[in-house]
Amino acid sequence: MNPKSNAPKIIVRPGRVMKCGEHLLARVKVAGKWHDVARLAPAKADNPEAGTFVGQYLVVPRKGGEGQRNDLVKESIQSYLIEKAEPAPWAYLCYHTTTTANFYAGESGGVYWELIQATPRLSLGQPHMLPDPHFGTDEEMLAWCERKKIEPIKDAQGNWDWMLTWVNHEARLRETDGSGGPVKR
Repeated sequence: MNPKSNAPKIIVRPGRVMKCGEHLLARVKVAGKWHDVARLAPAKADNPEAGTFVGQYLVVPRKGGEGQRNDLVKESIQSYLIEKAEPAPWAYLCYHTTTTANFYAGESGGVYWELIQATPRLSLGQPHMLPDPHFGTDEEMLAWCERKKIEPIKDAQGNWDWMLTWVNHEARLRETDGSGGPVKR
């Protein structure tokens, strides 16, 4: 229900937001630690102001705090996309990411929105599928590596480097026939 006559009707439907496309990342700070809660993108990249958006929540509420984070994002979407009734809602929300109000909202327990620019397609020879850093905790990623028989790698500080782990795994797959055996030439 947009009160301005020139504002589009806003629809936010659940779905998967492509990480390589332009999108907004909603983050919430709890006990001094940032949590990525949701992604939001226009449903049609070629017409971002049409009023239809895709929202993807990254956390499935299991504890009370996780559900509250999702609720904060829902309230923020309601406020900025629907109640503001801007004629260009996507442009307005992208602009909002550059304001001090956005920063202070995040620091005071509200939602901090971050604009993630589209990334170019990978060229030939680069990994075709990069790991999703929102896949889960280190324990979940280690379990995934074990299931897929991927050797996890740590960086110089002793933290797990999931991107390098995946790149090395992809390189090994290119050197083999995909099942672990050498490529037959």
